[in-house]
Amino acid sequence: MENVKKFLDGFKNQDMEQNQNEAIIELLVWTMYVDKSIMLIEDEKISQYIDKTNWKSGITSEDFLKSAIARVRNAVANPAKASELIASISKRLDCPDVKNKALKACKALAEADGKLSDEEKKFIDTLKKALSVR
Repeated sequence: MENVKKFLDGFKNQDMEQNQNEAIIELLVWTMYVDKSIMLIEDEKISQYIDKTNWKSGITSEDFLKSAIARVRNAVANPAKASELIASISKRLDCPDVKNKALKACKALAEADGKLSDEEKKFIDTLKKALSVR
């Protein structure tokens, strides 16, 4: 969980674009759902990330999070929706540095319970390919 804290602290003062923040939130939510074992600490870390953003949207961050959860649940249940969502996220994360940091945050969140499940490993590998990062 220390890796997630470092990630959050690293973004504290960084001026992220709204669409990048939204994409990262969707990735973090997806990471939380991928192993079908949702931990309270994961949810808290996502909320902390949202709190550190400079939220600039026509909807509240709470409403965005609710809609992100719905999109992620659809993606987990439907491979076509998963492909659409990952393509949308990749497009919004248009900077290699942000893509790398987002991937690191997802991996850290996936390892929050002390292990990386097969589902989480597969998801991280899928993200690496979709985001074109190592």
